[in-house]
Amino acid sequence: ALGLAVVTVDRLADMYVLALFAALGVAHYSAVLGDVVRITAWLGVAAAALGPLGLLLPGVAEAVLGRLYRRLSGGGEGLDQYLSTTRSLVRPVLVATVALTLAAFGLNYVQGTLLAAALHTPLKLWDVTCLMAIASLLSLLPVTVSGLGVREGFFALVFPSLGYAAVAGVGFGLALFVALNAVLVLCGLIAYMMDPPPTAGTSRPAVGGV
Repeated sequence: ALGLAVVTVDRLADMYVLALFAALGVAHYSAVLGDVVRITAWLGVAAAALGPLGLLLPGVAEAVLGRLYRRLSGGGEGLDQYLSTTRSLVRPVLVATVALTLAAFGLNYVQGTLLAAALHTPLKLWDVTCLMAIASLLSLLPVTVSGLGVREGFFALVFPSLGYAAVAGVGFGLALFVALNAVLVLCGLIAYMMDPPPTAGTSRPAVGGV
């Protein structure tokens, strides 16, 4: 329960920081976005900000998730422990977690700004921050894999207002996808090769040979 609770708190910080940047981005590009995109983005911001509260309010998650969890787990043991552990972690680590999350998001936005300059479409850091935040939020829609298509379409919509052709926005989106995901894929591949997960009939050796 503790491990799952730690991951949940980390995901909550991601969602709230993303909602903050995305809200600023939608406000910044409000005049450029079409009605459908603007409304969808605002609904996404609201869902990202309000949805996770169900885990933190006593009684809400128990009522909503309890029946489903009992059906999937066959007994329902562990849900109360997971929820109580998650709620107990939020306050002690909230400031540090949000600060580290802000730094991580900021690093991604700086990376995007450098990538735009490398593609000869220099953009201000604030413009890239707003673009990437909204694109990340729209990528959560269950209509794409890793944001492919949605991100590029959004950039193509906004780039003309920044003085560049729509096709430059598509290129920036694809380059951003490779830049942000290639390192993660490479690290995952190296980790898999160094310590592959056990398969049927095998098990990991005990730590220290015990």
